[in-house]
Amino acid sequence: MELSIYKNGNVIGSVNLSNIESFKVKKYLIHDKIKMELANIRVGTADTKTRGEVSGGGKKPWRQKGTGRARQGSIRSPLWVGGGVVFGPTPRDYGFDMPKKQKKLANMHTLIFKFKEGVVKIVEELPKTGKTKDMYKFVMDIIKKEERTIILFLEDDPIIKRAMRNIPWLSYMSVKRLASHELFYAKNVLIVKDAFEYVKNEIESVLGGVK
Repeated sequence: MELSIYKNGNVIGSVNLSNIESFKVKKYLIHDKIKMELANIRVGTADTKTRGEVSGGGKKPWRQKGTGRARQGSIRSPLWVGGGVVFGPTPRDYGFDMPKKQKKLANMHTLIFKFKEGVVKIVEELPKTGKTKDMYKFVMDIIKKEERTIILFLEDDPIIKRAMRNIPWLSYMSVKRLASHELFYAKNVLIVKDAFEYVKNEIESVLGGVK
């Protein structure tokens, strides 16, 4: 499999990845990693009050016997309007974790899946002017139309990140901290050359000789 290398919107070379096409991607690993990431960012702040938490209701509404009505102990009973909620949601943590090696393996499988889709392109370098219009032009020269795109780099650069953050369909992350759900749903993946070398070494070490 050959990946094109771009500079200023033009192809200046290519890199060969052998054994990728025949490698079997474990989709269940990708699924588990995405499910974990989405669960960990879920905000479990929904809350309702039980009859013991609703204010008021300290006095018995009417006497126990002799009124002809059903006996009631509190106006904050779940049977009353304005009363407590039975078995309602309370703040909780939906998150869970995966073994460290399994997460790393899932990241590599996600990357290989995108390689096999043919949506990954290598860029020589990113524009470092810090201007959104320069970054927009740089990306559009490669992908040609506005669609969900992610840029992978090796080390954080605040100037480059500043240029990207106002483009709604463009996101970015370090290859050292991959989020599989963002990577999996991206229509295009641009990876800076030094980040690609890092990824290539990781694939070789984790997946055992995939070059």
